[in-house]
Amino acid sequence: MNELEQLFEMNFISDIYETKIRNKSGRGIDRMSVIDFDRKKEVHFSTIARKCCSGTYKFSLYLQRLILKGPHSKPRSISIPTVRYKIVLKILNIILQNYFPDCVKRELPNVKVRNLASQISSHDNALYLHRLDIKSYYDNINIEKLCSILTGSNIPPAILALIRGAITTQSVQSGHHKSDLHNIIPTNGVPQGLPISNMLAEIYRGFKFKVQHPVLGYWRLLKKLHRVS
Repeated sequence: MNELEQLFEMNFISDIYETKIRNKSGRGIDRMSVIDFDRKKEVHFSTIARKCCSGTYKFSLYLQRLILKGPHSKPRSISIPTVRYKIVLKILNIILQNYFPDCVKRELPNVKVRNLASQISSHDNALYLHRLDIKSYYDNINIEKLCSILTGSNIPPAILALIRGAITTQSVQSGHHKSDLHNIIPTNGVPQGLPISNMLAEIYRGFKFKVQHPVLGYWRLLKKLHRVS
């Protein structure tokens, strides 16, 4: 049994569903609730296992939710996957964490602040704090560069294909018509709100902000990047 077959094995899929998804609400574009999904969960699990292992699994559309940020700002677009998509995306996130353990966020923001203050106070030499306010970061992630980074980590091609399919799937608002799908303008970047969104953003950030000069470290708090040198 290879890595793909192990991760998309029926028992593991069931465990992800029971522990990570079943107790959470939220419906995707198919409007299927967890209660509805639960009635035929074994059928859904089998479909996920079969299609992911055979390389035929496809993402169709995400449900788009717009969150207003202010009168002078564009709304934030959140992509809501279906229950079945959530299972696949959760497993993909586990895979990404295994291949990029340094990109897993384990510290809360307040802990990061304390660590930053501690590191600064422990140095006798002059230090410089650089703060970047990152706007539309997710929207401007270069998909091809991101996939190149993932390829360089030796992620199996079948898993990479699933990740690419997940982040290139479009989001539409509720009540859309199939006849309108050809009018959807493909978007750049990584959709926000998916189980893999934050992990991919961290992976891309780690390679995008190359160290040109000796630095004490990088800290990302919310959408602001802090560098101490």
